[in-house]
Parts: sequence; C-alpha cells; structure tokens
Amino acid sequence: MKKFIAIAALVAAAGVANADIHNEVGDADAALAPQFTGAISGNVLTQINGMGETDVGFTVYDVDSYVVHINGNWSASTVGGAGWDTMLFLSDMGGTLLAFNDDAVGLQSIISGSLAAGDYVLSITRYNFSFGATPTVDPNTIDNGGTPYTIFLEGMTTVAPTPGSLALLGLGGLAAARRRR
Repeated sequence: MKKFIAIAALVAAAGVANADIHNEVGDADAALAPQFTGAISGNVLTQINGMGETDVGFTVYDVDSYVVHINGNWSASTVGGAGWDTMLFLSDMGGTLLAFNDDAVGLQSIISGSLAAGDYVLSITRYNFSFGATPTVDPNTIDNGGTPYTIFLEGMTTVAPTPGSLALLGLGGLAAARRRR
C-alpha cells in the first residue's frame, strides 16, 4: 500500500507543470537581443519582472524584449504592474508585429490572442516609443534606479537558449562591445 501511495504521488507530481517568474537579468535590451525566459524550456511562465531604464527625468527610454513560447490562447498585461505609461508588443522571431496595445486600462497595456505553437518576442516600452526604434539617450543622463514593471502572463511558457542561439548572442555581444570602443 505504501508503494502504491508513493507511486501515485510521483505520477501526480509529474503531471503538474512548474510555474516560473522571470526576473530581468541585466538589461533585456531589444537592440542587442531578446532575453530568454528560462534555464529550462516549457515551464509555465506567469510573470516577468524588469526595470525600465530611465533618464534623469525618469522617462523610460528603452525597449525590453523576452523570448516566450505560446501554443494557443495567451495574454500579457501590465495592469497593476507598472507606475508609468506602458506599451506592449508581441512579434514573431522574424520581427513581424503580431499584437500591440497602449492604454487598455488607464495607462496600462493588455495584449491577447491565439497563436500556433512557436517562440515569440514579447516587448515592453513607454508610450510614444516606436516599435523597432533604437533608443538614443546620452549615457551621462541615465539614472540607474530605473522604473520597475511586472508583466502578468497567461498561456506562455519559458524558452531556454539553445547552444546555437548562445553562440549568436555571443557574437552579438562581441559586436556591441567592439562598437563601444
């Protein structure tokens, strides 16, 4: 009987998906490459916490982007998760814009839909910042405190980098470092 209970508990635990909260690592700057959302692919992703980089006037100027996996119905919302005017974008991995919202509830954004299984890029920025634009801010005016945000998610799972994507990110980082010199 004890073996049966132990096996039943293992089977029940195996059927429960892990829920993850992704916390931005460094800056998930869209100009370099979107940030992967997990060390393991396939965990249910319930929220992303990040920091919008700001200038000394506390104006959010960057675009943070994250790779997520969607299979079917999904939604992303900043309602209750940011104290500033947000815009959310969802694009495919090739950069084609699939969903966008600004001001669904007050100054907060909500996007949702239904998509075929695949990896997508979820991006957040401030109001009036064009999708795909590159921020131009004097680095001497940056206030490193930033402005926090939380994106609440449904129907999304984590995406871990593959060895090939890590190599591409490494090449992108080398190119960015070379440009800075």
